Amino acid sequence: MCYSYNSDNLSFYVFTKKKLVFLVADGSKDLIPMSMGYYKDDVLEWLDAQLTLNSDKNVIILQHYPIIPPSKRESHYTYKAEEYLKVLAKHKNVKAIVAGHFGVNHEQKINGIMHIATKEAPCYRIIDIIDYETENPTFWSTIKE
Repeated sequence: MCYSYNSDNLSFYVFTKKKLVFLVADGSKDLIPMSMGYYKDDVLEWLDAQLTLNSDKNVIILQHYPIIPPSKRESHYTYKAEEYLKVLAKHKNVKAIVAGHFGVNHEQKINGIMHIATKEAPCYRIIDIIDYETENPTFWSTIKE
């Protein structure tokens, strides 16, 4: 199953795999003329609605711009990340956020959410989700070159 917020715009959408729900969020930066990302209000409203709709399922969010910076490159931070964090704080079903942008490999768990950052090509990461039906799935990742 895959469905988008707006049929004319597939920049943020949902798909399911087994019993996991994946949300793909667009950190469009048309308003921010730098290397920063920005999750606009319509994306955050959609994210909040999808997390509510799927409150009984484990959710993985896929996006380009991380909310928790994986390194100290302030020029790459996400603009107004605190607004996104407020949405996450309302929900307990987000198990991981997978992002890139910083060009580093990094993993850390914050408030029960695994934040996974991955480097660009030629590297890639394989993420295995074990016990995905439980409240606390396990994430194993392998970096390949």
